[in-house]
Amino acid sequence: MTIQSTDRTDIESRKKRADITRSSIMRAAEKLFAKNGIENVSVRAIIQEAGQKNESALQYHFTNRQGLIDAINFFRQTQVDSKRGELYVELLHRTATPTFREVCSLLVEPVFLLAENDPGVRQWLKAFSQGYASWTPTALKRNWSSMGNNTKETAKLLHSYLDHIDTDVFDLRIINAMRFIALSLSQQAHEKKAFRNADSDLFYHVLLDGITSLLSTDMSSETQEAVATKK
Repeated sequence: MTIQSTDRTDIESRKKRADITRSSIMRAAEKLFAKNGIENVSVRAIIQEAGQKNESALQYHFTNRQGLIDAINFFRQTQVDSKRGELYVELLHRTATPTFREVCSLLVEPVFLLAENDPGVRQWLKAFSQGYASWTPTALKRNWSSMGNNTKETAKLLHSYLDHIDTDVFDLRIINAMRFIALSLSQQAHEKKAFRNADSDLFYHVLLDGITSLLSTDMSSETQEAVATKK
């Protein structure tokens, strides 16, 4: 019984150390990526910043540099999706019939609130948002669909307000909204006291206005014709 208890303690201790090492490497990478740009940071620099002795720590936890980048993005996107879920529940608890603008806020507010309070999120946005905006539509759509159940539910709720909009058009608008949000957040992340300065509130509401308009505007006759031609 004592041996089993000791073994369990050892396993938990090793897991805790591994989690700390993994987290320290991810945070070090975010910091350096934000400061110097993703392409300008070597594995060696990340290891040194994380206080590790050699590159085998990165290889053990992430396989390679791309695996580290994927892990960072997965961690942050999961964090955003979780916050989006909290705000989704709060919104529907507050009102059974939210306005379209209030639903659109679920696209922007989760990241904004996290960035206000977490320097790691600000570094992530600074490092990755601009590049994210340059992804292909296929990659963006695939990424959007993998961001978590709360994000998927938000997309469904948005679409329910726009059932008069062709599905392909709605999907393209979501992709364009994602690009717009990513570029805007990247710009804000580079500002002094990003997300916490005197203009942050104005920035948030102007961004939300833009997203609301982008998604909700009626299809033009030209767009309707293009949809009909495609089908």
